[in-house]
Amino acid sequence: MEPEVEDKRITLEEAVKLIPDGAHLGWGGFGYQRPPMAFSHELVRQNKRNLTLYTCGSEIDIDILAGAGVATRFELAFFGIEGIGLAPNLQRRIREGKVEIEDYTNLAMALRFLGGALGVPFMPVKSMLGTDLITKSKFREKKAVVINCPFTGEPVCLVPSI
Repeated sequence: MEPEVEDKRITLEEAVKLIPDGAHLGWGGFGYQRPPMAFSHELVRQNKRNLTLYTCGSEIDIDILAGAGVATRFELAFFGIEGIGLAPNLQRRIREGKVEIEDYTNLAMALRFLGGALGVPFMPVKSMLGTDLITKSKFREKKAVVINCPFTGEPVCLVPSI
């Protein structure tokens, strides 16, 4: 006979109640594919504030959060609405100075998530070399660091893990 396993599932409403204002959230989906829309709406409904979101690329879901004042900081690689253009609420909040964006390449964001999962402080990425993404930072003194690879001597960019 198998031991009884405690059911640890909770409702979406209960899950969002556990998120404090000012929390940092990893955000899934990309574009119209699998964004956490119900989660976005529940964050708005519960009037959460000052969240930081980390995402490779999102659309309407983060536009809703920016427009409602739920999320005020974003570290991402893409934001817009496919076929329509830039996310209007996010653009408006940026112009008003109420939202901050830290921009990375798609690969750099994916590697930052991987670095966090691996428990390492940074990840190497070459896709940011030669861009101003390395030098333009709003959230930290060093957004990325370029070093010479100890094996090849070629430049490589290091980005912080999430």
